[in-house]
Amino acid sequence: METELPVRKQKNLKLNIIFNAIYQIFVLIVPFITSPYVSRVLLPQGVGSYSLALSWVTYFSTVAAFGFLDYGTTILAMHRNDKEKSSELFWQLLAAKFIFTLFICTIYVSLVMFDVFSSEAYPLNTKLVFILLGSNILVNAFDASYLFQGFENFGQLCLRNFIVRLLNMILIFVLVRSSDDYIAYIAIMGGSNLLLGLFSFIGIHRMVLFKRPKRLNLLTHITKALIYFIPMASVTFFPIISKTFIGLFVQDASQSGYYEQADKLITLIVTMVNSVDAIMMSRMSYLYAIGDQEQIKEKTKKTLLFYMLLAIPAFFGLLIINPYFTIGFFGDEYQPSVDLVYILCFKVLLAPLTALLGAIYYVPSGKIWRRNIFYIIGLAFNALMNFLLIFFFKTTGAAIASVSTELLLVLLFVIFAYKDVPIFSLTKRSLPKIIDGALIMLIVCYFITTLIASHLTPIFVSVVTIIIGGVIYGLDLT
Repeated sequence: METELPVRKQKNLKLNIIFNAIYQIFVLIVPFITSPYVSRVLLPQGVGSYSLALSWVTYFSTVAAFGFLDYGTTILAMHRNDKEKSSELFWQLLAAKFIFTLFICTIYVSLVMFDVFSSEAYPLNTKLVFILLGSNILVNAFDASYLFQGFENFGQLCLRNFIVRLLNMILIFVLVRSSDDYIAYIAIMGGSNLLLGLFSFIGIHRMVLFKRPKRLNLLTHITKALIYFIPMASVTFFPIISKTFIGLFVQDASQSGYYEQADKLITLIVTMVNSVDAIMMSRMSYLYAIGDQEQIKEKTKKTLLFYMLLAIPAFFGLLIINPYFTIGFFGDEYQPSVDLVYILCFKVLLAPLTALLGAIYYVPSGKIWRRNIFYIIGLAFNALMNFLLIFFFKTTGAAIASVSTELLLVLLFVIFAYKDVPIFSLTKRSLPKIIDGALIMLIVCYFITTLIASHLTPIFVSVVTIIIGGVIYGLDLT
């Protein structure tokens, strides 16, 4: 029997996707502007030192986040038609986040004071660096993004993030002028994240009532958030486990820098492909709550097609432009990153699919623990593969371990969801056309890059190839 909920004015899904798409484009543009500059100013040693320091901090910031974002988004989406209930839940979750984060911060600062994270191979990473980056942990105490996502107010969320990231970009160019400005770079990156959390309170008065909750239910919310923490932690830990093991086994900050930049390029593309996950999780949670099976099937099909439309050409395109773009983008010093990108590029196809299935199926349908078991398996597999492969093959081993883990997760996610989400059945009419368009794009772009490579700089070769490839792909699909 379907549950009927009172109808509140629904947010325009297409408008939310447009807002999110604009912001995601900006998120991609900012690193495209700042990364080449930072790479050349801080050099591989500075980039590698930051990568290792951030990997240690990320373990604690991820634990502090503790799944509250996805849990809060889901539960507020389900109760967004009841302002009294949603307000009560919002303040309860905020109190739980605040107390839990302060506890994690206390542990982190204590470890920093005892020099637990220090390493002679990374002399740039002083106590001050780890204290400044600790703002990445503290921000979880104030971040109210789950309210905006649960209510599908992505316009306000994107505007807030846009302003902070723009400020971050300006400060980097103004204050980071040489490798001696490493501390300034750390302060800018850490301060920007803290500012994002503080800005998240702007506009909440339109969505919730300002009243003390009748009960805090701290233990209840922390317990329920645990099931969302496991997949979030696993996805976050996958790349940083590699970076941590590189820092431990490969005592060379430059090697960490090569892997960091290769992984950053892949992450940028994966982020673009993942641009609708948060929006769809909120909408699908609502549809499952009201039992609208027709809309569930329709939205699932369209979301899968959107993923394929982006992921497949992005993968083929990266194969072509990698040797030109990586060097032109990061600088000649990052030649070793090219081979790493060739391995990591398979994540462009794999990583978005697991995240997408979680957002449109496993979380909204209540099969969260099944997804969590997959992530636990993947996390254990990832740690084992990194331990074995990095020891023998260094950064190449880390890249292989990362791709192998994503492949295992895709197999688990697709096989156990196939009864309710038959991917190939839902997309069988459109998938051949998408692959055909991507392959034609691949062939044409390969010959184009071969012809112009000796006449243009690497970055211009990449830009020309991307533009022509996009036009060919678009025309083939029309």
